[in-house]
Amino acid sequence: MGLVALLVFRTTLLPGVYAWDTAEAQTVLPLMGTMHPTGFPAYVLLGWVAGVVLGPFGDPAFRTNLLSAILVATAVGISVPLLRRLTVPLPVAVAAALGLAATPIVWSISTAADAHALHLLLVDVRRSSLPQPAARPTLHETATTGGAGS
Repeated sequence: MGLVALLVFRTTLLPGVYAWDTAEAQTVLPLMGTMHPTGFPAYVLLGWVAGVVLGPFGDPAFRTNLLSAILVATAVGISVPLLRRLTVPLPVAVAAALGLAATPIVWSISTAADAHALHLLLVDVRRSSLPQPAARPTLHETATTGGAGS
């Protein structure tokens, strides 16, 4: 699911330098500088490493935009197994992941350099690390025990 999202995001990825916070990220990450407060240190470090690793894929501005697409696509990909752990049926989990990817704000974050892309991924990773929820009693168990559990 994440790969599909990445391929779709790539079709609308910003090809170069933009304005405001996007331009700041496109400038700061390759230099490992400091962004406006709070500075987003984890994003800056990851952006610098991605700039080195993604070096053959174009200029620094494009590489930072590509990093956002990769981070959001990874978050979309993680959401399917995360929802499956919560006993969501596979078709519903896939639809939810597609819905996440197609949400206007998420799509916007995925197409240009944005620190929120890392935040979205970290939220999904954190949710994935939570313990498995307790099993809910089935309708049959509830009926036979009078709602007292098993």
